[in-house]
Amino acid sequence: MRRPDETASPGGVDSPGPAALITDPRLLDLWLSALSGLRRDTGDKDWSAYLDDAKASLGPAMFHFALDGGSGVDYSRGPAERERRGVRRRLESSVATEMPEYPAFGRLAVLILVLCAVQAEIWDGPLGDQGWIRVVSAALGQLDQGDIPERLNGSVASWAAVAAYLMHEHRPTTGRTAEVLWYEEAANSVSHLFPEADAQLLASLAVPFTNKNGYPVDPDAVTRVIGMVVQADPLSEAIDILEANRPAWRVHKHSGVLLHVHGEFRGTFLPAAEALDAVPGTGTAAVYATGTTAAWTIAVRDEDSLIRVEKNQAGQVTWQHYGLSSLIGPTGIARDHELANRARKKYRRLDQPFPTALEALAKAGIDLSGDPPSHCPPDAS
Repeated sequence: MRRPDETASPGGVDSPGPAALITDPRLLDLWLSALSGLRRDTGDKDWSAYLDDAKASLGPAMFHFALDGGSGVDYSRGPAERERRGVRRRLESSVATEMPEYPAFGRLAVLILVLCAVQAEIWDGPLGDQGWIRVVSAALGQLDQGDIPERLNGSVASWAAVAAYLMHEHRPTTGRTAEVLWYEEAANSVSHLFPEADAQLLASLAVPFTNKNGYPVDPDAVTRVIGMVVQADPLSEAIDILEANRPAWRVHKHSGVLLHVHGEFRGTFLPAAEALDAVPGTGTAAVYATGTTAAWTIAVRDEDSLIRVEKNQAGQVTWQHYGLSSLIGPTGIARDHELANRARKKYRRLDQPFPTALEALAKAGIDLSGDPPSHCPPDAS
């Protein structure tokens, strides 16, 4: 009996769709091996000829799934562990070695299969060197080789948007982990495609997929995520993370680099550090944290330095400077006194500013001549 995502090819042979390909490693290997025989065509083809080539190469089921979305795909019966291992290995091999040589429709098809394999839990989880975020990131990075036909842009952009959304959903939301870096690199590599994503097509493509809570993917959520990527606004990304992790906090922007967090906390350094860690990238960023008292903290990340300027309830201001690295971040410094002592750069007096701190504050547009050192915009929530 034919699967719901399989159709008969003109020659009478079943054309496998994604659900068949990601549950049968032998069938997947045959399909990818046939695809590997193709090379990017640098000649000019009209759109009709291009579609004919794509349909003949992918098979009707994969062809229509790529262009129209995921109706009829059923992942309720996943493959056995041995088959899962075989599918994982073959997809990872294709992404790493073969995908760059495929024509645009072939690269798109491989990305789609990886996403379907993610939904079918072919990988044990999203994280780590054996997780799927690494594989999706690599596939997205290979997607645009400069040969995507203009009329295929909408499909490619919409599938890339779904992929970026799934990575965004499942990446860690604390710290600068490898998965966070993989997500940022991959999303940036395809951000130029996102304006071509089609809302109606996104609604169709999202059908087979679920978010991190197991609910159907909301196309509006996909649009919101790719909007943040296109805007390239790290503070908006940080606000998104903090609203999910710290719903009791009030978070808003004071400028393009300064974030204000306020909550029911007495100590303000740890919230400032956690918010600073939520800001993606390595550029200058600052957080102004206030709580239930008159005390406040300003934390500034500038290159490999963390500047901490703090006023206590008595009005005394202290200045501290820490070195940052891939293993030492603001939150770790705020939580671990011994780590903070090792990372702290020693100055004679804590109550005196030093040039590095003044330069970092100037970059962040903070003027300590007033109190508070930064005023909330009129429309701040």
